Formats: sequence, structure tokens, C-alpha cells
Amino acid sequence: MWTFPILLDSRPRFLGPAPQASLLLLPVGSGTVLSHLLQRLSSITGTPPLVVAGFDQDRDYEQAIRRLCPEVEAVLSIPAFLEKLNTYEPSDHLLLADPECFPLDPNDRALSCLELHEPDARTATHVVALQGRAEGTQEFVDADASGRVRAIQRYYEAVTWPVAAGVACSRVPVSCLRITDEPPLNSLPRLRRSLAAAGIPCRDVALAGGAVYLGAEAGLLALNEQTLREIGRRAARDGPRAAPDPAPVVHESARLLGRVVLQAGAAVAEGAIVIGPAACSVVVLPQST
Repeated sequence: MWTFPILLDSRPRFLGPAPQASLLLLPVGSGTVLSHLLQRLSSITGTPPLVVAGFDQDRDYEQAIRRLCPEVEAVLSIPAFLEKLNTYEPSDHLLLADPECFPLDPNDRALSCLELHEPDARTATHVVALQGRAEGTQEFVDADASGRVRAIQRYYEAVTWPVAAGVACSRVPVSCLRITDEPPLNSLPRLRRSLAAAGIPCRDVALAGGAVYLGAEAGLLALNEQTLREIGRRAARDGPRAAPDPAPVVHESARLLGRVVLQAGAAVAEGAIVIGPAACSVVVLPQST
């Protein structure tokens, strides 16, 4: 019995039309979404990952993935991956991970739970992020059949509010995917519903440290903010690290505001303004911020 990591990739609207842009390739701190995701999954399986892209890929995209992760097994489209399902043993497990729902804590006990529990070849396990609100509560009107209000019921986050906001990863037996009619691999929440509707036993494990939604810019900013704070704490404790090679280049007229990490080979052009929290791994032009 083997567990194979499958990383789902997408192109959120905020990335624009850049041909090589994708969620996995986005810079975060001194790494990328891909490197941080692999860090979170490393305790579950050490098998080389396979990337499945929900968009048209080209050779440049695959080369960009392989530069960041040379050990990647393959970069496939969803139809090509569905064909590859026939090469796995029915007792094998797939660890499907979607970076759109990104765990904040790399050592979250929900991820450790996937490692500690022996996989059941008949049961799917989903690591979910529970819905939360800034105020920590939800209020609903409790009415009878005639519409008469009986009470205002308050539900407290982390106590009585049980709604899942997203699925970070799913460990699914290959046998369960094979008997499911066209499993929707481009969406783990839809896959979770599809498996349950097919009568497959499912188990949910909630992330203790929460997650961010990387399908929107706000989520990426929040992840970078947390990552850059951690880099700052490490620098204060261990001292400055060696500069990346090749060293980034910043024009004297450019402005870096807030927490900003410049990765190896990054270049900030004349007149450009970079507002943190941000990580830069490419050329930043004057109109970019």
C-alpha cells in the first residue's frame, strides 16, 4: 500500500494572463506556494509528487514546476491523470492537495493525523478548514412553522458552528475513485460530496490552525504576512542569512514599503513600488506594486 501525493494547480483570476503564472508557482516568503505545500505534506508521504493542472499547460509551465521541484513525477492535465488512475493498485491511496485552501500551520495536528492513522482501503479522509468570522459568532432567527419568532440563537465558532469552508487535502483510496463516476478532481469540496453521494465512507479532520483561501489576493497577502513575520523572528534569533544567488537587483529610484522579500534573481525596475507583505521572484516593472 502506497500513498501518492497529487498537487492540484489552478490560475486564479487575480494572476491575469501571464502564461507561466499559477497558484503553485507564486512566491511566498523565501519560497513558493509549492515549496510550502510540500513542507506541509512531507510528514505524510515522501513519495515524489505529481502535479495536475486544471488549465492548458505548455512546456514553459512544466519546466517552471520542475525547476522548483526536480523530483516531480509528472505534470498532467486532469483528463490525462484520470487515465493514469488505471496504473495504480486499488489498495493505493492518493493524497490530493489543493493549495487554494492552504493550512496556516505547517505542523497542524490534522496533517499529523493523516500520518498517524493507518489508511483504510475503504475510507476517504478529508482535512477541512472550518468556517470562521472575525467576531467569532453567528446569529440566526429560530421561528416556528407559522413564522413566529421563538428565539435568536447564537452559534459560537470552535464550539457549536460546524460548517466547513474548504478542503485542504483528501486521502482517497484508488478503489474509491475508480468506482466513482467521473470524480471532480478540480474541486476537493465537490469530490468530498461526490464520494459521500456514492456511499463511500468519509471521515473529516478539522485544521486546528485554520487556513487561508489563496484563490483571492487577500489570502495570499495574509500568508505572506505570516511567513515574513516568521522570517523576521528567525533573523532576530539566528542573525541575517546569506544573500540569495544570483543576488536581487533594486533600482535606486524603486521603493520597497513594508515587509518585502526579494528572492534570487528578482529585479525591481526604475520607479517601481513594491508594497508588502510581498515576495518577489521576477522582474517588477514600474506599474507593478
